[in-house]
Amino acid sequence: MRLILKGGGCENMNIQYSVPCALDHLGRADRDLEGVKKCILHGVWQAQGKGCAPGAIGVCVGSDRAGGYHIAKLQLSVPSMT
Repeated sequence: MRLILKGGGCENMNIQYSVPCALDHLGRADRDLEGVKKCILHGVWQAQGKGCAPGAIGVCVGSDRAGGYHIAKLQLSVPSMT
């Protein structure tokens, strides 16, 4: 799973997780939707205050490192579903 954070300086906070794994303050992240959510929350929590608004998050589950970061970045241009 790759996580891309965007906002002034946040791109320096990109992170990659290999699940299952143990996350500080969140416990174990397994290979399920709850594990993915925990990884996203953990990445956002680590990046808090290190970028300027507005912030956006792109996520890719699967792929290799370069491809995953590319796909996660493409998610930032997908229209919101809200």
